[in-house]
Amino acid sequence: IYVVEIPGKDVLSENKYEVVDGKQRLSTIIGFIKNEFKLQERYLEYYGDLYNNKNFSEIRDLFPKDTNEMLSSVLDIYVITANSPEFTKYDIFARLNKGAEPLKVNEIRRAIYHSHATSIISKYIEDIIALEDSEAAKIEYEDVFSRNDIKRFEDYGRFYKSLAFYQKSNLNDSIVEDYNSRPRDMINNVLEKLQKKEIDISDSDIHTILNKTIELSSMLKDNKYKEYFIDTLIPFTTTKWEVICEKFKEIIENPFILKTFEKSPATTTNVNDRLKY
Repeated sequence: IYVVEIPGKDVLSENKYEVVDGKQRLSTIIGFIKNEFKLQERYLEYYGDLYNNKNFSEIRDLFPKDTNEMLSSVLDIYVITANSPEFTKYDIFARLNKGAEPLKVNEIRRAIYHSHATSIISKYIEDIIALEDSEAAKIEYEDVFSRNDIKRFEDYGRFYKSLAFYQKSNLNDSIVEDYNSRPRDMINNVLEKLQKKEIDISDSDIHTILNKTIELSSMLKDNKYKEYFIDTLIPFTTTKWEVICEKFKEIIENPFILKTFEKSPATTTNVNDRLKY
């Protein structure tokens, strides 16, 4: 069984463990002990003649010694801790999902990183998805993220990315810190620091980031550089939203910014140039 350790909210709270591989095995064991099904001889490697067509209670009454031995069995449980190196976590998830439909990177992040900020993101998404189809918020959300995007956890990915660019954009020096042309590592770094409580973003700022990510996605819906514009603008949304709206057309049509998209728009230089502008 593989589980991910979810740290408690404070030092006095117990850690929790979320199953990432072995849920079906555990569910089957629990179901058996609750007498939800009977064993079938054709599926039993041993003792088929003794246990056939019997549930747990029947076997316990007839074979108490065997039952006690079964209940004393030890399961091998591998714990992916909060402090496990990032490459180890990703390697474990990759190996667990070989042969099945592989987990997407944001699905892995959702399983690995647990913090107050990620809980807000999860609740935000779950609340919108739970709305009736007539709700304006859900209509706008599904206009930005397709059903396939939601299925692939791309909405989580966009919000994680917005959170990372908000945190890492140094507006005084006009640089995105720790970017190094590798947004994936930067995003993981921010999510890990949030989990370890080494950085903090207020609840109101998180909600603003989420809402403005949706608004910017809608405003930039037909722009092929949408994701890059959101990355650049998101650090200003908590304090300069009115300015963004006022200068929006000027920003997306500016020759200096458009030039940063001509070759390798994701390089550190181009990302920093857009932030500087």
